[in-house]
Amino acid sequence: MTSAHLIEETDRQLTPAQQSALARQLLARLLADRYGISPLPAITVTATGKPYFASHPAIHFSLSHCPRAVMAVISDAPVGCDIEEVQTDAPPELLQAAFSPAEQTRIAEAATPPLELTRIWTRKEAYVKRTGSIPDDPVDWPSEMPGVSTVCEVAKGYVYSISR
Repeated sequence: MTSAHLIEETDRQLTPAQQSALARQLLARLLADRYGISPLPAITVTATGKPYFASHPAIHFSLSHCPRAVMAVISDAPVGCDIEEVQTDAPPELLQAAFSPAEQTRIAEAATPPLELTRIWTRKEAYVKRTGSIPDDPVDWPSEMPGVSTVCEVAKGYVYSISR
């Protein structure tokens, strides 16, 4: 499987519209570099909201962003990505709503609980984006599975995961 990703960091907080525009710019660069396709083809979405190129169905991609970083991934197989700032102030309700009891224990026992929470969440989100199938309850989203790689950029304040 061939895949590639780009991350662009900013020194200022981007608006959601700016994040989205930058993610598409990164996707366009990857598409031109990897496949020689330019300009960026129209993006369509499945019934579950998974984006794809109707004109190039063999090329898969995923986009993600947080206030200070934007990410794009392309592949010749289904792929998903997620990038998040380290969650330093997650309310207890979030833990109960989005993480299984085992995940909650791993977070509580971690050397750096906010980093572990963010690591687990990005893995779940990347997996769901790759499969295009969203279980009703985030607690049921798997966080540990083969094919998901995670990078914790602690000094930069974010974590990202890619599910291949």
